[in-house]
Amino acid sequence: MKYIGKNNSKLLFDLKKQCTFKHGDKITNLIKARLLEEYQKGTTIAPDSAKYVCFEIPTDMNLQELAENKVFNVLNQIEKFENLPNGTYNHIGIIDKLEDGKYELFEPTKEVLEYTQNIMDAQIKQNKEMFSRRLQQQEFKKRISERANQYIKENEAKKEERKENLYLEEQFRYKIGDRIYTDYKGIDTVEGKILKINRLDKIDEMPEELLYSAFVEKKENEEETEFTTLQELPKGFPVLFTLKTSLEQMITNSDEKEIQKVLQLLSDLPKETINVNKMQYIGGIDKTGNIYTNIENCSKEIKEKIKSEQEKFRRQIKEEQLLEI
Repeated sequence: MKYIGKNNSKLLFDLKKQCTFKHGDKITNLIKARLLEEYQKGTTIAPDSAKYVCFEIPTDMNLQELAENKVFNVLNQIEKFENLPNGTYNHIGIIDKLEDGKYELFEPTKEVLEYTQNIMDAQIKQNKEMFSRRLQQQEFKKRISERANQYIKENEAKKEERKENLYLEEQFRYKIGDRIYTDYKGIDTVEGKILKINRLDKIDEMPEELLYSAFVEKKENEEETEFTTLQELPKGFPVLFTLKTSLEQMITNSDEKEIQKVLQLLSDLPKETINVNKMQYIGGIDKTGNIYTNIENCSKEIKEKIKSEQEKFRRQIKEEQLLEI
């Protein structure tokens, strides 16, 4: 509730009931409020600029009645709102209505004054501490937000720089059983992330058509390194893809155009259908360097091998899930 005093120069606001007191046969409500001594319409109110005041009214009297009868203006005229100290609840008196309909102001009792000094003044201190903590929290959040925005900007700049300097390089070569696997690292051409091509395996080789399997993973930064055992499946999406030229030969020949096409094929995964529990055929690169995603472009022998590898992977996943149970 807001009440404006004489010449619109003062503002009494944030009126709330604090508690109830009994004075003989009369019961009063103790009302606390904030007072802005110099107020102009549209002024932003800073928390420390408003002073603390309180007053008592009979329980059968309401604040709307006082406002309509301009009692707050009267209090202003008799200088009850003048020269109030800071940092304490200033009790301006008990407002009561006489039989003739006029309002009278009575001095507060010692009991109520002690209450305001011991209990309500402690609330001021608590309010200030809460406000201080809130400011600190806001400042902390602001700093975190600024750092986060700076990190995002720097990270986005790194990604754009990576896309301007595409590469694909071999990292590890290892043997599991009788199969030789290779791990590669490159650049994601879509988002500029680090592209990890884990456990690459040349499954089958037909004339001018090679079938590969791998686990494709995207990482934000170079330092994100995780180690897994050879018995575990690598992180990333399990995919199958076909090439007309072997990946090893592309890298040996430093064929940038073909390498860029491979990176593009492995970067632009179908987000709506990709599944870590299913080995999905994502397409290939034909002899002219064009990317295709339709399995119908593959030979009959490669199609059969794709289905065989997908079934083998499905059984492997099912066995691992049963072991976990």
